[in-house]
Order: sequence, then structure tokens, then C-alpha cells
Amino acid sequence: MFDKDALNKLNSLKDKLPKEQKVKKSPALSNDFVPLVGSLTDKEEFSAKKSKKQKLFTEIFLKEGNPTPEEAFKCLRSELVRMRQRGIKIVRVIHGYGSSGRGGEIKRQMAFELELLLNDGRIESFISGEKFNCLNTDAVDLVNRFIELKKDPDYRFENPGITIVVL
Repeated sequence: MFDKDALNKLNSLKDKLPKEQKVKKSPALSNDFVPLVGSLTDKEEFSAKKSKKQKLFTEIFLKEGNPTPEEAFKCLRSELVRMRQRGIKIVRVIHGYGSSGRGGEIKRQMAFELELLLNDGRIESFISGEKFNCLNTDAVDLVNRFIELKKDPDYRFENPGITIVVL
């Protein structure tokens, strides 16, 4: 049974965080994923250092706030650096695919941007959501290497709105 006072206090503290620091989590994701939106607070960073089991997976919501492609890729580059420093190995980038009738430019430029990062040695590899399935040998190799990826809700469903990045 949950202590209602403690739960209310936790909720009131969460509401005091600036909007860009609130953590959003897709309900379909397993507990092996730790999504990051904005920067971690000192308290969160301290608790992350204290935790015994290091999380190796996270996600970035690039489409949050409807950024321009330039803004989105600037955010992507800085977040990938921070995640690598924290020891995160797999990043699930949610960029959308332009289903709203406009946009889709981030999706169209994602492979080009990631190829640049790959050639610079900033990432190890990446797989677009359309290829993240059990018929693609690169995806199967990645899932065999990081077995927790089998729990990803988009594995096998060819989601064009995501890209998996290996740091």
C-alpha cells in the first residue's frame, strides 16, 4: 500500500520542476529504458550515481516542441555527448515521421545527420525504425548484443518515427 502523504509530496515536488526538466516516458516502454528530456537535476544525478544497476538505454524526444531540423539536430548532438558520458549505450530517438501533414523534415534528414556522427566516430551505429525488425540482420545482431531491446515496443513493427542509435 502506498503512503498517500509521501505520494502527494512527491507529486508536488515533480510539479515544481521546470517544464523542460520533466521526464516523459512512453507507457509502452519497459523499465530498462530511462527517457531524458532536458537536463537532470543534481538530486537525480546523485541518485543515478548511487543506483546499483546502471541503465544502458534511454530515449530522446526530438519532436518535442516542434523544433526546426537545425534545432533538433543540435539537441541530438549535445544529448548524445551527455548520454555517452553517463555510460548509456542505446538511445531510442523519437523524431516522428511527418504524419501531421507538415514536417517530416527531421525524419528525412536523420540518416544524413547520423552518418556524419558515425563518420566522426561519435556513434557506433544506428538503425532506422523501418529496419528495426527481426528480418534485418543488423537489427538482429543488435538485439542479440543488447537482449533488452527485444522489449522495445517498436521491435518488429517498423516504426518510421524512431531511430535506434548505438553509442
